[in-house]
Amino acid sequence: MTVIGAALVAGIVWVLGPGARWVLEHIDGVAIGEPSGLVGRDLAAALDAVRGRVLAVATGLAALVAVYYTARNADTARRTFQLGERGHVTDRYGKAVEQLGSAEAPVRLGGLYALEQLAQDNPDPHFRQTIVDVICAYLRMPYTPPPAAQITDEPAVPRPTEDGVAAPTGRDPFEERQVRLTAQRILAAHLRYRDQPTRRWWRFRSGNLNARHWPDIRLDLTGAALIDFSLANCRVSEAAFVEATFTGRAWFDRTT
Repeated sequence: MTVIGAALVAGIVWVLGPGARWVLEHIDGVAIGEPSGLVGRDLAAALDAVRGRVLAVATGLAALVAVYYTARNADTARRTFQLGERGHVTDRYGKAVEQLGSAEAPVRLGGLYALEQLAQDNPDPHFRQTIVDVICAYLRMPYTPPPAAQITDEPAVPRPTEDGVAAPTGRDPFEERQVRLTAQRILAAHLRYRDQPTRRWWRFRSGNLNARHWPDIRLDLTGAALIDFSLANCRVSEAAFVEATFTGRAWFDRTT
């Protein structure tokens, strides 16, 4: 490309100089000089016309080159931006997954909400499926629910042991219950689907009722420990609950 460009520039410069006479005589077929050729002002005008044509061609080529490099720079900038965004998303994803392994319930909750926001902001179906797979994997982790008589709806906060010192290892089952309920709610919130109502001319136009719905999602909850689990009014591509443990109630009304 560089050699061709240099050759074109050299050719244009040559035609604008002494080469104009050669072009006029050998390409245009115009006779030059006495006794029947162009001389004087007529010859000068013809040479100027040749140079004018070359300048027009050069201007067009310059415009094409400018368009080419502009498009290439725009494509490079777009790819750079996409790589930066991808790296940012990957970094956020890694940090959120790392939070799920924390011993602190509020940190795990933050990781779940971070994953949810990532999936909502990135409509790529493969990425959303990956987020759902991570949440399902969390629910498949071993868990023993606390005694039903001691369960409250209090938020997940550090719960001291009998001697007043929080356990350094392990997860409080009461706090873990809140985290798992949150994970289940996130799944249900984005799998729930509402049929669009029939529009009438006298009704105000409503927005998309399913803006938060993630379509074509697969759930693998094989062996999961589920608490008051609900998929009511949800749409999934497929779901597996083999050997899953359901504690409390479960709702699958109008699940498709």
